Amino acid sequence: ETNLRNTQEIAAGANRLTSTPAPCIGPEGPDIHYCEVPEWADVTKAGDAVASSMLNHYRPTDIALLQTWHRHPVHVEWEKQSRSFYNRQYWEGDDIFYSTVMKFKGLERHCVVLVVDGFAEITRARELLYVGMTRAQDLLIVVSKR
Repeated sequence: ETNLRNTQEIAAGANRLTSTPAPCIGPEGPDIHYCEVPEWADVTKAGDAVASSMLNHYRPTDIALLQTWHRHPVHVEWEKQSRSFYNRQYWEGDDIFYSTVMKFKGLERHCVVLVVDGFAEITRARELLYVGMTRAQDLLIVVSKR
C-alpha cells in the first residue's frame, strides 16, 4: 500500500492514473520527462534515441526501454534465440533491456524509457501506463506521439 520503489515525482505522476493512489516514501528525484514526437515519426526509433542518450548518465544495465503494445525489434530477436535467452538478458545481459510493459511487470530499472506505441485494449491504457511508469526507480522518460 506504500510506494517504496519510485521517487516522489514518478509516484505522483503514476498516482494520477489510479483511483487508489499509494503514498510514496521514496526520495526526491528529477521530474518526469515527456518527449513528444510528430505524428508521422516512428515512436520506437525516437525511444531508441532517447535510451541511447541516457547512456551518458546510466550504465546500459540500469536502463529499460518498455513499449506499451508492440515488442521492440531487439526484444523480438532475443526471443527468437529462445525464451530463456530473452529472460536471462534481464539478469545477465550487458545492454539496455527491451520489453513490453506487461512482460516487465514486477521488475524495475533505475532509468525507464516508456514508449507509448499504442494499446491492444484501450480500456487498459491507464493500467499499462501506471505499470510502465512505476518500473522506473529514479528517472522516467515518456516518449509518445503528439
